[in-house]
Amino acid sequence: MPTAISAALPALHRRSRQYWVSGAVIVLLLFVTHTQPVHAEKLRDSVKKQSVSVRLVGRASSLPVTTFGANYQSFVAAFETQNKDGVSLVKLVYRFLSYDRGLPTVFMDYNYVHRFRAVRQPECDEIAGTVLYSRHASAVGEMPDREFTFEYAKGATGTTIPSTIVLPCYVVTPADYQGSTRVPRTIPSPIVAEKEQGPTGAAKAP
Repeated sequence: MPTAISAALPALHRRSRQYWVSGAVIVLLLFVTHTQPVHAEKLRDSVKKQSVSVRLVGRASSLPVTTFGANYQSFVAAFETQNKDGVSLVKLVYRFLSYDRGLPTVFMDYNYVHRFRAVRQPECDEIAGTVLYSRHASAVGEMPDREFTFEYAKGATGTTIPSTIVLPCYVVTPADYQGSTRVPRTIPSPIVAEKEQGPTGAAKAP
């Protein structure tokens, strides 16, 4: 009997080594398949990111902050152009987790220029009207009520944003924020936001 056990030991050792090698290969494959997409996404974002300087015109209503996954807050921001008489309006989406640091207190102030590294994401481009208004439940069989829920930034009230224009979308995260500088500026006439429907179809802010 001892002879038979001794003869079987080498085979058992070989099998155990095979199992160990197989297990190591599986763990390695799981690690590679898990980290490669994350690395690829980070690399892709870093390649696409561009430096932007914006002034905040205001923010859209948003859902309560959740601890499950990412949160998103949408803003209407103004890119300053070479032409000092006008600006280019965009949708700025701030993507964050519940434990991330918040935006600076001066963020909602049109007199400050904020610098970010942003990713241009055409798939989240949006018509301005859907940013300015929210739909609320109404009586059965009726269209949902539309309510103006846009909140203006300090110094940006009295402006207008045509509800039919498409806002190009840029996405930023807390890590993309690079600082703010106070640069007072009078709001140029091309910016105007809807509040009350006027005779010409343009809305006026309070």
